Amino acid sequence: MTTENTTELATIDTQSGEMAVSAQQAMARHEIEGALIMAHRMPRNEDAAFGKIAKACERFVFAGSALYSYPRGGHQIEGPSVNLARLMGRCWGNIRSGFDIIHDDDDVRTVRGWAWDLESNTKEHQDATFRKLVQRKKKGKSGGTEWVKPDERDLRELNNKHGAICVRNCLLHLMPPDFVEEAERMCKETVRNGISEDADDHRRKMIRAFGGLGVRPEEIEEHLGHPLAQASPDEIVELRGIYKSIADGNSIWSDYTSEKKNTPVSDDLTPKPKALPKPKAVKPQVAEPPEPEPKQLPDQQELRTQYSADIAKCNTVAAVDAIAKRAKVDADLDDDSRFEIVSWTEERISEI
Repeated sequence: MTTENTTELATIDTQSGEMAVSAQQAMARHEIEGALIMAHRMPRNEDAAFGKIAKACERFVFAGSALYSYPRGGHQIEGPSVNLARLMGRCWGNIRSGFDIIHDDDDVRTVRGWAWDLESNTKEHQDATFRKLVQRKKKGKSGGTEWVKPDERDLRELNNKHGAICVRNCLLHLMPPDFVEEAERMCKETVRNGISEDADDHRRKMIRAFGGLGVRPEEIEEHLGHPLAQASPDEIVELRGIYKSIADGNSIWSDYTSEKKNTPVSDDLTPKPKALPKPKAVKPQVAEPPEPEPKQLPDQQELRTQYSADIAKCNTVAAVDAIAKRAKVDADLDDDSRFEIVSWTEERISEI
């Protein structure tokens, strides 16, 4: 084959590739235009949409997977899960959502979740950057865990987990807040009523579910502060939210446990003879030193204002995370200020 023919074939291949890309872009454009036209021809009925959401929230199995719960800053954070956000998006109608990979290298990947209300032409998006590492148990007798490179399946699950969380947040931003709050309330009520009918059966299911996560019943009892047999329906609802959060990768069990000092117990059970009481010595009267005054925290409003200004200046997720870490260890903050500042950093990350 001559050089001229080779050049001609290469030119044809390049043109074919460009035509294929152009055809795909045209198809995508026509698909979006068609969806916008149909959204305006068939607008949503908000009352009917809420009726569908309410009906779904009355199903026990769905309601049990509709909420998550995890600790942060000494408070228990609860909210709608990915499952509830997706269902509300379907029932609300005329909404498109998904996520795309916008950056990828050997160590880090960034995904962008988005949701688009076709009727109001309002679009929300949120990015999540994560390292390509998964936690695994160490081999051998030493135990413990370590971070390792994921295989293809683990990487796909990691990608889907972060993408789903971004899509959830975008969908919830497009939903009426009162609809979301009412859906959460109905799901809690559905789960609570279902558990009350047969609490023992649901306790056993919780034990099996947490066992699949490597959490022993003794650890659950330590978290509750009493035996599992005494767990109330509200506590089982809380445990279901914790399980959902761990299963979705939003938290780990150690987030819910606190270290407790164990009092050493002697193995020697031989009874010891009682010692004779010693005569009480008369101690001279010594004036007790005055009790130290409690530490006065600085003005919380000024600290919040300063943190708010620092957060507003941040343009990267790393910078906002640094402020969140500083707030968590700042001894001058009280619990309410620390919790509010951390929530501000989360909102700022969603805006970046």
